[in-house]
Amino acid sequence: MNTVKDTIKEQEKSEKLKEVRLRYLDLVRELPFPNRNDEDWKNTNLKNYLNIETALTQRYNFLHGTFSSLKGPAGMAVQGPAGRCCIYSMEDAAESGFLNKLISLKAIEKSVRYSPDALVRALFERGVYIKVLKDKNCGENREQRYGSKNTKKENMININFDKFKKTSGKGYAFYWVVVDIEGGADVILTDSTQNEVNIFGEIDIIAGNGSTVKYVSIDDTSSGGFHRKKALISAGEKSRISTYTAVTGTGDFRGELELIIQGPGVRAELKKAYTGEGMARKDFVTLQHHASGEAFSSLSVLGVLGDSSSGSFTGTIAVDRNAKGTDAYQVSRTLLLSGASRARAVPRLEILADDVKCSHGASLGRIDKDDMVYLMSRGVSEKDAEIMAAEGFFGRFIDALPDSDSARFVEERLSTSLKRICR
Repeated sequence: MNTVKDTIKEQEKSEKLKEVRLRYLDLVRELPFPNRNDEDWKNTNLKNYLNIETALTQRYNFLHGTFSSLKGPAGMAVQGPAGRCCIYSMEDAAESGFLNKLISLKAIEKSVRYSPDALVRALFERGVYIKVLKDKNCGENREQRYGSKNTKKENMININFDKFKKTSGKGYAFYWVVVDIEGGADVILTDSTQNEVNIFGEIDIIAGNGSTVKYVSIDDTSSGGFHRKKALISAGEKSRISTYTAVTGTGDFRGELELIIQGPGVRAELKKAYTGEGMARKDFVTLQHHASGEAFSSLSVLGVLGDSSSGSFTGTIAVDRNAKGTDAYQVSRTLLLSGASRARAVPRLEILADDVKCSHGASLGRIDKDDMVYLMSRGVSEKDAEIMAAEGFFGRFIDALPDSDSARFVEERLSTSLKRICR
């Protein structure tokens, strides 16, 4: 630890960012490692994917220019509307005080509960701070490091992570993205990741009062890889939040989503769709935290599992004592396409206020036999009928996606995965 601290002090150019890294590096030791006795971690044995000492050693080597577990450019491409989208390196964000603003938000800082949370913020190699304005001009061109700012739509931002490729040895990759959205702004945010190694990342979205945010996240992790992705959304008064998470691949994935409702009038709709192939484990943990009343949130999780894969969902609706008028629900639906696949759903309610409406539901089953008989009576083979029925299961999720490009891409990913499962 001291070696890593000393190296950060020597190598980090930004004094402000150095302070941030060292602060979280201390928390790596102070905070507990996830315990499988914790309901949120029962289905993810993180010790299979993360060795803190190895990660710290890797960071030391990286800072000294000998980082070799990943090949190719260690960066990401960000595209956004010129003028309204200001893209900063984390160094610039720290020096400008933007990171201090984020850290000062108590609700967001409370989400750093475990050592891996702090590790991401201390050791990230890929980081970017995106400021989204309603109609002002950035006044400065910040596109040189992170790519072109030209997008098809004026309110669209695309984040594309480079392929994380597998090489010899056990390497880790860390990334941290912050998207700060001005009140009243309207934005569609997408990110896409392909992965063959162990990735630990976080994306923080601060939605200002009256903003409209549509967030599409697409992940494909190959066998032997693992991706722990945490998305944290702070929703300001009267904001509109829509999220769409699509997860495929034969590798393991743990997705965490925390929605913190900070003011009245918020409306949030959270949607997830995933497939499980081979021996993949797909674990999802969500928190709908109503810190303010008179707001609505909904969550739907759709999963199709084949081969000997497994899927789990642990979802919590938490309503604070002063959050009267809350309306929240969550539902999980899973299709099993093989006798060896497994699924688990654990919905939870933690309600401290009166005058609220909160509910949850879960279903687990197989493709309806009548649907199969109908399709096969029309000359469709049994395998094709199974694929068509499973694709129909995801139909509402795909139809809800905010733009045609995202819909086509997600539909193709899910369809390709289902064809492999039903081969």
